[in-house]
Amino acid sequence: MNQPIQLNCQNPKKGYLIQRGKSKASENPKERQSFAEYVNSLSESQQQLHTHNKSPRKESVPKRHPTLPKLELPSPDVLNKRFVVNIGKCPVTNFQSPIYRPSLVNAALILSNQNQFHNIQSPRHNSFETRKSLIPQQRLLPIHRTSVNNISGRSVLDDDMSLFYYKIGGAETINQLNEEFHRYSIQHEMISKIDDQERYKQRFKTFLEYIMGKPIFYNLEQLKEKHKDLRLKNRDFNQFKNYLITCFLKVNKAQLDYVFEFSSMIEQYRYCIINSNTPFAIIYNQRTEKLNTKDVPDPILQLAQSSYQKIFQDNSLAPYFIGIEIKQQARKLGKILSQLMAWEQTNDQILVEMRQSHKGMHLTNVHFTLFKQHLVESMRQLNIQEKQIELVTTRMDGYRSYIINQDSLLDYYGEQSSLLQVQQKKYVQLLKRDPRMQNYPATAMERHSQFILRYLTHQHIPTLTKNDLWTIHSKYNIATEWIDSFRDNFFLLIKSLNLNALIIQDYEDIWYKLRNNLTQYHSIESKIGKMKVNLVIAKVQIKLQDNENYTEYFKNANYQMNLHLHRIIAFILTDQHIYNSNDLKVIHQSVKIRESTFNLFIQFLKNAMQEEGISSSLIAQAEEICNYYKKSVCT
Repeated sequence: MNQPIQLNCQNPKKGYLIQRGKSKASENPKERQSFAEYVNSLSESQQQLHTHNKSPRKESVPKRHPTLPKLELPSPDVLNKRFVVNIGKCPVTNFQSPIYRPSLVNAALILSNQNQFHNIQSPRHNSFETRKSLIPQQRLLPIHRTSVNNISGRSVLDDDMSLFYYKIGGAETINQLNEEFHRYSIQHEMISKIDDQERYKQRFKTFLEYIMGKPIFYNLEQLKEKHKDLRLKNRDFNQFKNYLITCFLKVNKAQLDYVFEFSSMIEQYRYCIINSNTPFAIIYNQRTEKLNTKDVPDPILQLAQSSYQKIFQDNSLAPYFIGIEIKQQARKLGKILSQLMAWEQTNDQILVEMRQSHKGMHLTNVHFTLFKQHLVESMRQLNIQEKQIELVTTRMDGYRSYIINQDSLLDYYGEQSSLLQVQQKKYVQLLKRDPRMQNYPATAMERHSQFILRYLTHQHIPTLTKNDLWTIHSKYNIATEWIDSFRDNFFLLIKSLNLNALIIQDYEDIWYKLRNNLTQYHSIESKIGKMKVNLVIAKVQIKLQDNENYTEYFKNANYQMNLHLHRIIAFILTDQHIYNSNDLKVIHQSVKIRESTFNLFIQFLKNAMQEEGISSSLIAQAEEICNYYKKSVCT
């Protein structure tokens, strides 16, 4: 797997590309192209080669021996430019291509120039299983080919038409998407100042083609450089992403759940666009710039060292990690983190592997939460933002049932291929019988039943963020009774499967957060400000310290009541759910908080908010959050 493959398509003896037919080195010397001209023209030839038809395998036969341009040796100036190229889709170097020519490969040249290429690990740029009829070839060190599943979990066997670019409709859909995006984005102050709008539109179209897997050259370093001086932040990128998702939903005529994959693709390039020196930005840049993928980025190594130092001090977890090698664990952690942060697409097979590797350990929810807690504290020590920590932990929760070896809904769908279709139909029938859904459009009901089952069962992969969900639904007047109907009928649908109570609780939490995301995007803190939140915390703290029911908690040094109080109120007012109900049960199990004691805390919180002049609707919102998690906090 780690043997170098030859990249250069030149004949070392003659200095030009081998061609079928009458072409010779001596003919038409004036028509020779430079390397840069070849790079610029390659996308066009590739586009002709992979023209998308409705039935591509039957109706289109690629030209087996195209006339290739003659090349001179690339100049040093060109080699100094770093290009990102989908090597796996090059029709000449791809060993799965009908025009693959092993004689064109030159290992010595690629080894001497391999530093000119980025490490590309996205599965959209990878080829798949080698045809048995071909002689096994050596592979490029910088390019790591893996057997890939697409986001739906089905095995991708078609080397070309399984690309997202073709699945959504190819060039026609991309053109529509580009036009729609330009119509939206031209309203943005920054984009409206661009002089040559047509050139910008064309370049953005190339970017869309690249991220969706079309085999073209793209200068990723230039993308970073062009945005560096703009000093864009996360909110700017989110707005850009919102435009794109809105446009995609408008032009997408394929499956509704393709929006998950589309969102994930855009997310991969967040740290190419924004200006950030956060740990995750550093990790991303080191990951894309280093050719040697065995090198572990420093922040990942620090995160692993900090996490496992805490784990070794934890008597519940330490026995499971005896004799581990930190750097090896850091590589595993980096791999998982890349998938959780959407830097690398993943699939359902990883869940099977996760279950198999942990099955013999007989882990419980306590072990899962303790590990999660140590990882969260380590991320906080690295000054990773709370929102980013929440992204990681939310997707971590999608692994819970596999770590503790409990059946999830996705397990049933995987074991019985027809069950998902049956349940989708049954889900729609249940919704149609519900009086709350009388005014809900029938077509939207069918599409959303499919969408919801997909979303709930795939929390382990980068789907849609809170911001994405709000973007999609903010234009519509959504009745809360519709959301409640979807939720209630979902649990009625899965009742007969007898899932473990822990797994049911995870689904309940997803629904609770989903309801909030669709109805009230802004948190309490975003409406009242950080200063008032601190004043509320101070007042609640004084009340609790003077109350005899809480005196023992403040005296307990191990509990760190002051720190815990800050986090509890932040959990309520900032709406950042790093921990869910199953985690809160474990965290508060040893504290043994009675319901009457917790009700007292709720009353103190409401009083403090009233004293600060906070509106009654926001106070009611805070009380609702407290009451939802009460059963997990109290014993």
